[in-house]
Amino acid sequence: MPSVWWPCKNVIGLDLEVTTPQNTGRIVQVGLAGDGWSESIVIDPETEMGKQPDTIPGVTQEELEYKQPFEAHVERLHRLLTGAVVVGHNVSVDLRHLSNAFERAGYEPPRFERTICTWQLCRRSGMPGPHSLKNACDMINIDRDGQWHNARSDAVAAWRLYAALMNRHPELRRYYYRRECYCRSTHFIEDPWVRDARLSPIE
Repeated sequence: MPSVWWPCKNVIGLDLEVTTPQNTGRIVQVGLAGDGWSESIVIDPETEMGKQPDTIPGVTQEELEYKQPFEAHVERLHRLLTGAVVVGHNVSVDLRHLSNAFERAGYEPPRFERTICTWQLCRRSGMPGPHSLKNACDMINIDRDGQWHNARSDAVAAWRLYAALMNRHPELRRYYYRRECYCRSTHFIEDPWVRDARLSPIE
């Protein structure tokens, strides 16, 4: 069976939902995704201004009942993200909000190994625009695993888009992974989203 390229490092897809896109915005949901896992953390923004957790598509009643302020999750998020390769669509915007939230909680923001923007990957790969996350995923048949504008689902979509574009465009792998090993996998090609996303196999 042909193999596909698969990241051997700790790559985490990240997406946030916030009360407002301005710098003063508070996080209302953190979405995380990795190799075969994903997570939604619903946050109490401690403000009634702007978007609220109960307006996010796909958020369950149980998540709403157990929402807590960002400070309740800060230590775990710091451990999880420190040293990771963080992937997201227009990720610099989310990282600005994340950094502000850590600083409000009295923590230094986590130090990532690197960040990779899937919007930039779309541009570098020559994908026709517009380069929204939905449009990019639709063009190469990537399942979002949930509803758009839910941070967990969008984090999953960004992680999958990253893996798909790295497979389809060897020059992107060389750009981001100079002199670094990568793995080839025959296992993940059986996962429906990998099979259906039309990845270019490495012979």
